[in-house]
Amino acid sequence: MSTIRHNVLFKDLCSDLDEHLQKIGSRYSVYDLAGVNTSLDREVFDEELTVQEFAVKAQLSAFLKKFEDGHDSQANAAALDKFLASNVQCKKWSIPANMNMEQELLLGLFKAEIYNFFNPSAHGHILGSFSRILANATTGPGASISANGTDFYTKLFASPLSATRESLYSQYEQHFNNIHFWRDAESQRRTEFGDVEIVEGNRLSFVPKNVDTSRCICIEPALNMFFQQGVKAILEKRLRQYFGISLADQQECNRDLARIGSMSERFCTLDLSSASDTVSLSMIRSTFPTDVVGWLEYFRSPKVQLPSGDWEELHMISSMGNAFTFPLETIIFACVVSAAYAMKDHRLKKGYGSSCEFDPDNGVFVQNKRLPNFGVFGDDIIVEAEHCRHTVVLLELLGFTVNADKSFIRGPFRESCGGDFFRGHPVRGFYLKTLRTQASRYVAINRLNEWSALHGIALRRTIKRLMRSTRYLPVPLYENDDAGVKVPLSMVTSRKWDRDVQSFVYKRWTSVPQKVAIKDGALKLPRGHRSRLYNGDGLLVAMLRGDVRNDSFGSRLGPARYRSKVAVAPNWDWLPTISGGETSLVGQARLAAAIEINLTS
Repeated sequence: MSTIRHNVLFKDLCSDLDEHLQKIGSRYSVYDLAGVNTSLDREVFDEELTVQEFAVKAQLSAFLKKFEDGHDSQANAAALDKFLASNVQCKKWSIPANMNMEQELLLGLFKAEIYNFFNPSAHGHILGSFSRILANATTGPGASISANGTDFYTKLFASPLSATRESLYSQYEQHFNNIHFWRDAESQRRTEFGDVEIVEGNRLSFVPKNVDTSRCICIEPALNMFFQQGVKAILEKRLRQYFGISLADQQECNRDLARIGSMSERFCTLDLSSASDTVSLSMIRSTFPTDVVGWLEYFRSPKVQLPSGDWEELHMISSMGNAFTFPLETIIFACVVSAAYAMKDHRLKKGYGSSCEFDPDNGVFVQNKRLPNFGVFGDDIIVEAEHCRHTVVLLELLGFTVNADKSFIRGPFRESCGGDFFRGHPVRGFYLKTLRTQASRYVAINRLNEWSALHGIALRRTIKRLMRSTRYLPVPLYENDDAGVKVPLSMVTSRKWDRDVQSFVYKRWTSVPQKVAIKDGALKLPRGHRSRLYNGDGLLVAMLRGDVRNDSFGSRLGPARYRSKVAVAPNWDWLPTISGGETSLVGQARLAAAIEINLTS
């Protein structure tokens, strides 16, 4: 695999799009060697542009915005500064002393909605008891303090346990003491690693966000995370019941509402700056029921350990890394929207789903969607235009900052949950994240080919440079983006047909699951990884959960590994359907034509 520089690839993209940019009289600079220039960010949103012109400028703006290669310590420093600033902002929050009547009404309606959410009946709030939380508890997929791995078995039965309170361990031990194999598994773990390790809080770390900055993630103590996952499950269930928000499919709902908003301006899309890090503990204490606050504080980490080793008191209720952070902020913002609607005596239209009805004229079943009149997924907020001002007023009153660059109230553009729409048409550009691996280059080729087909613009130079830098592996049009180069059957010169399965045979690039094998009373890990404690009762618990299959269980053991694998294609040029019955984003013929132009001309 040959070397390819992102700045050179970006210049190829500029060359491919130059003709279209000249037609619309756009000015754009030759980007520097880092390929970073945000001058197009707001210039893109010109209402006079056609859909194709908008898509061209949006693609140039997006291409390197999330590029991670070349990530360095300065990016981490920028993220840390932002995190600490958000924590100070949380510390300073208080209810304004001189609120006007509108603000007082909004705050009162918000408090009432929060109370109703957490107290569905006279029997108490939804969190209820340790038993209810532990019945829903589990481990998360990421790292935990002191844990020797990221999987359920290793965290709970083959590692030291960590917590911010001794009582968390007491409740954990008491709850599972009646399950004899869980009790015996914990006994073996404690014999090997000792009692629970009490820590002051979580530990701050970084993950790449883009070339300029990182994203802060706080690694939680193992038992805190276990309880937080229980709270998360309860909050998510209540979200479905109360607001009709299912976090499993809410993103699709938000994208549908954003598309409608870009056509009719009925909906506004709002985005917040550092939303998860600006949910102030003081705000929660001032607006949430006292008993609910007690539970949330009990499981949160009160302090964070910085990379320097110093400890910082946390004034945010929770950070990214805490399991209940995302559903909690979704609850807060949904209650904000409900309060804003109530200011005009309007109610939220809840629920999201679809039904199939038979169309007798065409003789087919048609999928009809039932859309709500609002959408909330984390800090991706969608409200009807007439309620936008009240929503913004209440958000700012609660200590949040609306991101003007990513919020759209007027005009033909809307953006939410990874969906960008201009006058109802999808115009989201492809974000290049890395060029380090062969799989990442396959993704770039396939996504750019799809963008090319969608907007009717050839990207010959860009695609050809990517093709020269990687192994050519033709795969069907329906394959995963990282499996190889997706091409129509007409471009496959060497075809293999299997008579037994009546399908074409081809090779694909596929990720190899990273597993820990169970063999002869021991755990076998891939070369280069430390051995782990064999805890038979703990493995039984993991097996009953469904984690252990075929004498092995999955675990994050480093970057994904790929290998070539044989597969069959009964219909090479078939494309999957998406919501509404539409075939992909573009038709098969149009996609095939764009691929052929970009790869051969």
